[in-house]
Amino acid sequence: KAMTDFQKSLSLDKSDSERYLRIYHCLANAGHEKEADSFLDLLLDLPDKDKEVLQAKGQAMEIRKDYKNAIRYYKRALDKDLPEARIDLARAYLASNEKEKAEAEIASYQKSEKETAKSLNAIGELQMTEEKYGDA
Repeated sequence: KAMTDFQKSLSLDKSDSERYLRIYHCLANAGHEKEADSFLDLLLDLPDKDKEVLQAKGQAMEIRKDYKNAIRYYKRALDKDLPEARIDLARAYLASNEKEKAEAEIASYQKSEKETAKSLNAIGELQMTEEKYGDA
């Protein structure tokens, strides 16, 4: 029944890239990885028209551990003026063992953007991953 509801919700609005990710996580957390992955495929089929879609595609690539393409999508989202993608970019750099680039992205975000609960949380998570507990 949930699959039917998910598909119906997407048929009503196929452009909500965040919805694909929420559905993915819901299914994956319930142990339905194959079905979950099909929603990432649908997300990746969306046109690259706006910055939110590019960011969501980067997140899909991260889920698939394809950090090279995740980085590519995040950079494109940044080019379209989505500063929050810088945090995602830092996370992808960190996952691909490019710590210096990750730190540079975090520093750049902190210098140029207003702090939000989401950004502080993400920065703290990255610092914890790097075992910079005092900074976190």
